[in-house]
Amino acid sequence: MSEATAPSLLRTARIDDVAACLRAVERDDAAAVPVLDERDKAALAEAAAKLTYKRAKPQVNEGEKAVYQDFWLTRDIPAGSVLEHCRDAVEALVNAALRRLDPAPCPPVTFHETVAQWYEPTTCGISPHRDPKTFRYLVALLVMRGDGDFYIVDDRRGSNPRHIPAPEGSLLLMRQPGFGAEDRHPFHTLRTVYSDRLILTFRHDSRRDA
Repeated sequence: MSEATAPSLLRTARIDDVAACLRAVERDDAAAVPVLDERDKAALAEAAAKLTYKRAKPQVNEGEKAVYQDFWLTRDIPAGSVLEHCRDAVEALVNAALRRLDPAPCPPVTFHETVAQWYEPTTCGISPHRDPKTFRYLVALLVMRGDGDFYIVDDRRGSNPRHIPAPEGSLLLMRQPGFGAEDRHPFHTLRTVYSDRLILTFRHDSRRDA
């Protein structure tokens, strides 16, 4: 990979800012911090736009546990691509920030899962839901392009919404079980999507821990 195409996350992001973001996650369940400059956003969004996506199921589960969603996704991230490099850079950045904290709210993370998601403009990208408990410590969402309203909520009805600003170029971190003193994973939702939103989602899968 040439230097011209490699994202400069570790050069443009401030580790202390990411550490402060992690402390905010302890308090607010989720927080975001800017990490990408204009060149990086453009390079990553261009690479993500070339992927082959499939539409997510419009509804997952039934009854009170139903989740409604309107986006496209793929887990087929080319080996050696700028997107794979980005996963490694985000993992290194988060772990460097964790080392700045005493005590650290969780062990070092390994992002086993990478998902690229594309949200077209919509009034509801995904309804209130929680990620499975098998995903531990942190979920990291890198916003490469676009704008949408991300909220932490209390339940599937969307009670007590807390807006978490996460403009393009930001890294949004959200707690999962094993992060901090409280062993919980919050309900969250993406409401209005104002412009095509491309994100990379990274998760630590406990089933793959040695």
